[in-house]
Amino acid sequence: AAAFIEETKKVAEYQKNYPILSSIPLTEKDGVSRTLEGYLFPDTYSFSPDTEPSEVVTAMLNRFVEVYNQDYIKRTKDMGKTVDEIVIMASIVELETKFIEDKANAASVFYNRIAANMPLQSDITVDYARGEKTPVLTTEQTQFPSPYNTYINTGLPFGPICSFGETSLEAALYPAETKYLYFVADMNSGKI
Repeated sequence: AAAFIEETKKVAEYQKNYPILSSIPLTEKDGVSRTLEGYLFPDTYSFSPDTEPSEVVTAMLNRFVEVYNQDYIKRTKDMGKTVDEIVIMASIVELETKFIEDKANAASVFYNRIAANMPLQSDITVDYARGEKTPVLTTEQTQFPSPYNTYINTGLPFGPICSFGETSLEAALYPAETKYLYFVADMNSGKI
């Protein structure tokens, strides 16, 4: 596991072979460096126990490139976004929603908040920054210093906060057209 995590830190090395990774910044922000998180596509893979971490990362990146196809790349450009911005948004949508039918509306809310220069105020980005999941954040917790905290930083967090499925990617690329600035989740069902 440790060797795999170390391998995911070699962003510049993988950018040479995967142009789709080119929008990942190589500079640190507040002492935090980016990894390949978000680009390692979650799927079922078959590896033997002695597989090298580089082989695992390569397989996951190859799958990401398959999923993030030319149509998605064109859509990204048409939206005036980078692949990294879409990947970050898809990761937020993934963790903020439980049901596929809620994803496009959630993406719309986040894009609308960015357009209005409002902070995203996504609890899950604070959970990611803090390294623990909290059902309801306290005001003090929302002030946790991190480039991933969307309460204290406007715009998208510094990087993705998870690996997302294709339905979240589609929502980030094709958000609903709404004027919504908020959504409320039912804490029991997860329905938004």
